[in-house]
Amino acid sequence: MAKHKKKKKKQVAVTEAKKKKKFPVKRALILLLVTALIFAAYQVMIALEFIAAVHIYWIGLAVFAMIYIAVNRGTFRPISHDDLSDELTNEEKNAIINEQARRFEKSRPILYIIIAILFTLLFDTAYLFATNNLGLKF
Repeated sequence: MAKHKKKKKKQVAVTEAKKKKKFPVKRALILLLVTALIFAAYQVMIALEFIAAVHIYWIGLAVFAMIYIAVNRGTFRPISHDDLSDELTNEEKNAIINEQARRFEKSRPILYIIIAILFTLLFDTAYLFATNNLGLKF
């Protein structure tokens, strides 16, 4: 019978920068505010019995997602020097990396709207499930 060796887990070195990374309070407050505004608008539409409210939010979510992808040119993570072609000079690589960082900053408000719409639709779906399927009363 062959003996099996236990694989040792690799220990990841934790850098000082990762230890002291602060919670982004400003971004969290902005996201909370945007979510509250979008959720309030949704509840007003529901209270006024506007039938197409859900459809408008789903279509809006799709449109904002496509805009976000177009602004970022289909990239969702930062590009490093190693990701770019070796044929490019360092100046060209830096220009590409800076352009992508600028695009990420431009697209941040769009991402806030996307997340806020997702939270609104998630809450509405959970509310409908709880009241219709579980029989809970709110």
